[in-house]
Order: sequence, then C-alpha cells, then structure tokens
Amino acid sequence: MKLLATLLLVFVISFSSQAQTTLTPDTNYFCLGTTTTVSSGSSGGSWLCSDPAVATVDALSGAFAALSVGTATLTYTTGATNLFFPVDVDTTQDAGTILSPDSICLGSTLTVSNTATGGVWTGSSGLSMVSDCVFMATLPGVDTVWYSVTVCGTAVASKVISALQMPFVAPIAGPTQVCNGTAFTLTEAVPGGTWSASISYDSISDGVFVITAVGNGVFIYTISNFCGADSAFASVSVVTTPDVVVSTPDIVCLGDSVLVTATPEGGTWFATNTKAVISGNYIKGLATGLDTLVYVVTNECGEGDAGKFLVVESKPTPSVTAPNPFCVTKPDTAWGLPGGGIWSATDTSLFDTALVHNGIFKAVMSGTDTLLYTVSNYCGSVTDSLPVHIFTKAQCDSVNGISEFADRDTDGFSIFPNPSNGTLHIAVNTANGQPFNIAILNTLGQKVWAQTYNAAKNSSSFVVELEDHLKSGFYYIVLTNNEIRNTKSFMLQR
Repeated sequence: MKLLATLLLVFVISFSSQAQTTLTPDTNYFCLGTTTTVSSGSSGGSWLCSDPAVATVDALSGAFAALSVGTATLTYTTGATNLFFPVDVDTTQDAGTILSPDSICLGSTLTVSNTATGGVWTGSSGLSMVSDCVFMATLPGVDTVWYSVTVCGTAVASKVISALQMPFVAPIAGPTQVCNGTAFTLTEAVPGGTWSASISYDSISDGVFVITAVGNGVFIYTISNFCGADSAFASVSVVTTPDVVVSTPDIVCLGDSVLVTATPEGGTWFATNTKAVISGNYIKGLATGLDTLVYVVTNECGEGDAGKFLVVESKPTPSVTAPNPFCVTKPDTAWGLPGGGIWSATDTSLFDTALVHNGIFKAVMSGTDTLLYTVSNYCGSVTDSLPVHIFTKAQCDSVNGISEFADRDTDGFSIFPNPSNGTLHIAVNTANGQPFNIAILNTLGQKVWAQTYNAAKNSSSFVVELEDHLKSGFYYIVLTNNEIRNTKSFMLQR
C-alpha cells in the first residue's frame, strides 16, 4: 500500500499545468518561413508543438521553424509544470482599423487608436503629432492619419480627417428698405448657409424674398459646422404705398384761412375746383360753393392720396319783406330769406309774442315797430330789419276800402293769398284803365314770368296761374304802366 501511494503522488505531480506566461520573442505571431529560438524564461524543461505541420520546435534547444499557415500551441514542460504558448503563422500582417472622429477643429488635438498593436502612427502635413496617438490640426483642409505595422512586410491602415475652421460669415449685402409684396435679393459672399428672418416672408429662391407684412424685420444668414456656427444680420424695413389721412374742416368762411393737416408729411395739397386755394398748410375760401381738397404723398412704393369735401360759405345776407301796414287782430306773414332764421320785433308789446314764429305776426295794438329777422350759419349771425306800421282795424278798413281779410295796400295793387301755392289773385286800382304789364322776378332779379293785361277804369282783378317750373321760394311781382310802377314780394309754396 505504501508503494502504491507513492506512485499516485508522482503521477499527479507529473500532470500538473500552469497558465501561459511570456514567450521570447515577445509575440505569438510568426511569418511563414521564420526560424528563431523560443524561450519560456525558465530552464531544465522540454518543448513540444501541438501541430508539427504548422511549426516545429526542438525539445531541448527551443529552435523554432514556421512551416505552414495556421495555429498551434507550444508547450514547455518542467517537471510537473506545463507552460502553454499559442502561436499564429501567417504570410501578411493585419494593420487593424483606425478609430477616431472624422473631423477636428483647427488648433485642437485629436486622439486616435487602432485595433492592432505594434504599429507606428504618422499624419499628413496638416496634422502635427503631439505625442503617440495624439495629433493637432495646424492647417485647414483634408488630412490623413496612417498606422503602419511591420512584421511579415508592412501593412498600413489610413483614415481621412477633415481639419475645420470656425465658420466665418461675411456681411449681408442688399436693400435696407423694400416695398411690401415686391421681390428683393439679399446676398452673402460665403455659400452653404441657411436663411431665417424675424418677419414673415415667402422665399422664391436662395436669398430672394417677398415680404407680405409691413414693419421692420431682421434677416439672418447662418453657417454651421463641427466647430460651431457664425451668423450675419441685416435689418430691412418693409413699407407700402403711403396710407394718407387728412384732417380739414368741413366748412371754411369766405375770405378766411384755416389750418389743414395730413399724414404722412411731405405731400402736396390741391383743390379740384376754384372755390378755395391752398398755401402751405392753410386753405382760404375764395368763392362760395363746394370744393374738394386732395392730399397726395409719393414714396418709393407708389402714390397715396386722400380727399375731403369742403364747403366755402359766406356770412348770411338775410332780407325781409312784409305787409305794410299790419292790421290789429289780423295775423299777417312776413317773409325772410334765406329760410330757417329767427323772427322777433323791437317792441314786442305791439304783437302777440305767442304768434311771433315762422314769420306770422298778429298785431295787438297800433303803432310803429321794427321786424327783426336773424339768420345764423357757420360763419356768423346777421340780422335784417324792416320798419312797419300797425293800424287799427278801422284805419285798415278806411284806407283799403275792403274787408280786413283782403290783402290790399294803398300803393295801387294787392295780391293774395300770400304765401301762394301757384294761384295768385291780383287786384289793381287804375285811374284811366290803361293796359299794364305784370312781371315776376326771382331773388337774383331775373324775369321768370311776364304778361300784359287790359284794365278797367278804377279797378280790375286777375288770376295768375304760375307755371310748374317755378320752384318754391321768394319772388317779386312788378306792375308797370304809364300811370303806376309798384313792386311787391310773395312766397311761393308748392
């Protein structure tokens, strides 16, 4: 039993092994045909190759020969310890793959690596090697990094690296003011960038824009790369045809000058008719009537204008006509032109003040008074006056020889009704019964109707139908012959 235990111990010791250690030469890669001597770093052992077709090794001296392409394991045994060394026999060397970024900024460093070992790093002229595996970009452009491995000949791996500068953008060239809706071009000397703006626009092509909004905008041109970005800015003011607003009075008095204003400034005023004239920023009324003021402003986008109607008005020129005399208790009508005025009397005690309106006066006592007719407009107020006599009823009857309701005067003829709706009754007192002419004049003194009549001696009466073309208003009726010439006024109310 003691002998058996000893033999088992020797057997276990003989087959103990140890992990791979360092092989000399320090490589596991051998070129085909290579002969060398290998060493395990220890002595007293023996060598063995697992595949003699790939490589042979002398058991005692360690003489090694690479015979064919392939892999094998060299074993070095010392007593009970085994050391294993894998070997690879090949015809060429693998230069591996270079690992690095594709770009580098000018003046900065780049660290590279390779999947293979034992090689040498080099770079093109734009790359300066700072230390092993570290390069600095010294010139802009495209550069190359090489990794060379020399064992069975030389194998080289390469990679292209772009050395980039920080982008630089030149100033933008183009207009600073454009018209709304009109195409314009902004140019940039450095290509490859992108456009943007702070205002809405339609881009037709690169650098050509159409803006539909009005206002101020900033256009931005930006170039970006691996190293950063740079931008240029251009301010553009977008305008349109002038938006004209005028401020003028609606009425100007004849002969007066008033201020007119308009925006924007720098335009030209003119009047389309001859009723007014403009000098500087003042308009003067030259003749009564309607005129149109126009203000025109021109800019690079076109012409804008605005107009306004203007009435040139004069102070009113009222005129009064009335029966003379008035008869107590009999309402009578005075006429005033132009219409719309205010009636009054100097001595209101002679008239029933409740009836002093619209030209109707009712005398309450006899005497002498003055009728007042006041007309006002934008240019002022003017009053016309007419002295009148007020007779008692008895005085009126004795003077006229007719009832108080006949509208007769002592000057040769009378008319009624007054106002008239187109039918006018005329009574004439003549001494000799000679023919006489009756003419109707408007307020401008123009004859609008005329007729010759034969009169009986002492008195005659006629009915006149006024023609339809005569409009409502104030008229004069004139009676003439060899004996008399008298004028009366009447109001025609259609």
